Amino acid sequence: MSPRPNRLREPGRLSTETLAGLTLIGTVFAAVGTMWVASRLGRRLAGLPPRDTDPLATALDVATGRTTWPWQST
Repeated sequence: MSPRPNRLREPGRLSTETLAGLTLIGTVFAAVGTMWVASRLGRRLAGLPPRDTDPLATALDVATGRTTWPWQST
């Protein structure tokens, strides 16, 4: 007679795929937010007017080269 498994999966646990997806989404949000804050503070320190209040638009503008990245942001 084979032993009966006594380790049952707990009903509230997340699957590996869900946890990986949530980690990826959290990392993207943190990266975009950090870049947006650095851009706003750098532009303020450089004496430049603020560009956009939308973090995603700012990230896309910096990535495509439509917005310059002031050295104060670094």
